[in-house]
Amino acid sequence: MMRRLITGPVVAVLLFAFACSAQTTETPDPYKSTLDRLQSLITLPLPEWQFHSDIAHPEDPSLDSSGWETMKTGDKWTNGSRLLRRWIEIPEKVNGYSIQGARATLNLTLYVNGTAQITTYSNGALVFRGTDDQQVPLLLTPSAQPGQKFLIAVRVTVPEAVEIEIHEAELTVDPPASRPDPGLLRMEIVSARPLIAAYQESSGL
Repeated sequence: MMRRLITGPVVAVLLFAFACSAQTTETPDPYKSTLDRLQSLITLPLPEWQFHSDIAHPEDPSLDSSGWETMKTGDKWTNGSRLLRRWIEIPEKVNGYSIQGARATLNLTLYVNGTAQITTYSNGALVFRGTDDQQVPLLLTPSAQPGQKFLIAVRVTVPEAVEIEIHEAELTVDPPASRPDPGLLRMEIVSARPLIAAYQESSGL
């Protein structure tokens, strides 16, 4: 089943609803709570990662990482190359929204003040090798099943004194075509913003 963009009557309803909101509230962004809610249905933050200095075969599931330290998104380091590692388990739902059969992607973004070579493994398989400028979201599975587990290991190779930050780490899901897509609805609302603003301005709202 093909997904359809929200058009016509739905956009008209959005225009009316947000126009009324503008008259009754002082909220700077009347769309924020709705957009945040929709975003929360398709993204799952993965803030904590184990880390270690460079060792062989971090992708090996039998490797004992119980003694590794932990860092979070927003944390930085400047002491050279490092390994990041964690397990990701597919949940049954994300914020109440079922992701059975969804396309699941890992969005892990590193900010590097310089140049880094990044090598990423998923369940022992090499899924990315390149520089920080070439980072892209990594497909974990085209059809997510609750309980699936993925061991992610990332080797970050940099010279000493280069600053690296885990900027973003999250699981993103793209529901199958047979189900409503919160991400698509979110994009439609964002796209309707200029129309809403123009309508409010022309109506003196």
